[in-house]
Amino acid sequence: MNTILITGATSGLGLELAKLYKSEKLVLIGRKSLSELDASIFNLDNYCQADLSQDGFIESILDFLNKRDINKLDLIIQNAAIGYFGNLNQSNIDALLKTNLYAPIEISHALLAKLSQAGKIVFINSISANFPAPEYSVYAATKAALAAFARNIALEERKKIQTIYLGAVNTGMHQKSGVPVDRFKIENFPSASKTAQQVQKAINKNQKESTIGFLNKLSRKAGKYGLLDILNKKPVNSKKRVCAITGAASGIGKALVNEYLAKGFQIIAIDRDSLALAELVKNEPVKIKSLVSDLASDNDLEKILASLYNIDIFIHSARISAVGRFIETDLEKQKTVLNINLRAVLILTKALLAEQKISKGGSLVFVSSLSHQASYPGAAVYAASKDGISSFARSLRKSLKDIHVLTVYPGPTKTPHAAKYSPENSNENKRMPPEILAKKIFNSVKRQKSSLVPSFMLQVFARAGTYFPYFTEQLMLKTLYKKIEKQNSEASSQ
Repeated sequence: MNTILITGATSGLGLELAKLYKSEKLVLIGRKSLSELDASIFNLDNYCQADLSQDGFIESILDFLNKRDINKLDLIIQNAAIGYFGNLNQSNIDALLKTNLYAPIEISHALLAKLSQAGKIVFINSISANFPAPEYSVYAATKAALAAFARNIALEERKKIQTIYLGAVNTGMHQKSGVPVDRFKIENFPSASKTAQQVQKAINKNQKESTIGFLNKLSRKAGKYGLLDILNKKPVNSKKRVCAITGAASGIGKALVNEYLAKGFQIIAIDRDSLALAELVKNEPVKIKSLVSDLASDNDLEKILASLYNIDIFIHSARISAVGRFIETDLEKQKTVLNINLRAVLILTKALLAEQKISKGGSLVFVSSLSHQASYPGAAVYAASKDGISSFARSLRKSLKDIHVLTVYPGPTKTPHAAKYSPENSNENKRMPPEILAKKIFNSVKRQKSSLVPSFMLQVFARAGTYFPYFTEQLMLKTLYKKIEKQNSEASSQ
């Protein structure tokens, strides 16, 4: 008998999966109280009430497992998710992030070590992870980020990870998400019971990635290969004078400050390094306004928003990372990576648009990563944050009629960030100088391009990662992850 843990088990697809696996030893996770549930399926021995959007849920799950002496799990099905449908203002960013992304990452961090030798984690994902979703942009971003996380820890953990992509399913989630019934005939979507049977078959096939449904497979491929982005519209250009840049004190951000200064812009430089910001302002006290802010702080995010007005270009350049095998890397560091690289971007952008602080004809620039195309084992959460940004930008590009959106996919760049997180720096001089990248970003904004991969060789590598992912994944394992493992092993032995 296998021991199977299922999140989101009290309704919809999760409930149907619980019914299918009823003969196994189950650990069922959900928000409802036990008294609300079917006693023929849920009982004190198999049901753990835990809200994945609330702090402390993982302690409840671990306590439940310990009290029942469950030390090994054969299958973990991460199914829980929430959604929204509507414009960006209607989205609850924190609830979506916590339930759809942070919780699966936290569960993986806590329970990977409890997998049996043949055990695995299955992530139930959505085909929206692969295409622009203007009416549910944050939901799609969380799903894209989760897909990237799963893809990269699958490389680290050697086949213990599986992702299954679904299209729309006839469950209560759509009504809760605000899907208009007059536009979508929810009753015509595949039933939860039928989909659960297909999911079970996919789990048994044990492929790293599966997509349920022929049309869903076509949609995912079309989205992955960029066929759904062809009809993007270019907004009317305007005279741009004010540029706000996060992560402005060093690296790519500092190079962007200097580039836009040279082109006659007023700069709002945002960074948590007060001394480095002071040095920037000292050279150009009239043209640069500095905001000392930590993007992981809600108070500082509010301070940034209160200080901004009539921004013509906003560049999300700030980023941090945490490298090493995922389950051996501190979880709080991983959360901070998500908070700075993804959450702050979503919250700032939502508020800037809602409060109309971006000028018509202005630009939003999102600095993602080549990991979006090439994978990044050894930095799975960083890769997740960057795929989330990329998805969010694609959705905005479809929905914003008078604001230009550019996504930048830098490769190796000669910055303090790269030097800090690279497993070795013997090839540092071969990396692109941030000054060159900044010029390319400036020109891409001026030409209102939708994406930028900043060199021919990087474009070739990005295409290889899109069409031949196995090749780039193995290359990244060899050139990065194995060196990271070796470096960490040597450091721990000292």
